[in-house]
Amino acid sequence: MVTQTRDLKEFVRAFNTSRKLGDVVSRMTTVAYDGSYGRRAFYLHPLPRLTKSKFQFYISQDPAKKGEAPTWSLAMMSGGKVDLETKESGLDEDTVLRRILEIIKREEN
Repeated sequence: MVTQTRDLKEFVRAFNTSRKLGDVVSRMTTVAYDGSYGRRAFYLHPLPRLTKSKFQFYISQDPAKKGEAPTWSLAMMSGGKVDLETKESGLDEDTVLRRILEIIKREEN
């Protein structure tokens, strides 16, 4: 379970409208906030007992256009590098969290 409260609060604030938020947070060991580039981004580390390979998720908020709902990009990382084949952009909050759960279930031991 996640222990860094400040970063977790930022994540909850960003995804508080999604019903899958609790499911995702309960499967993570770390949620790290990254405010570089002037937008919200998060690194998520799944619980090691849940997955057979070591990876993390990188979620970043896409640049928003005025009057439109913010969208997110999701990618898997391994060894500190983003796997561009797994990167998806233009996702809403529910879709991002649903994809994370799907990946974790696919990678389960």
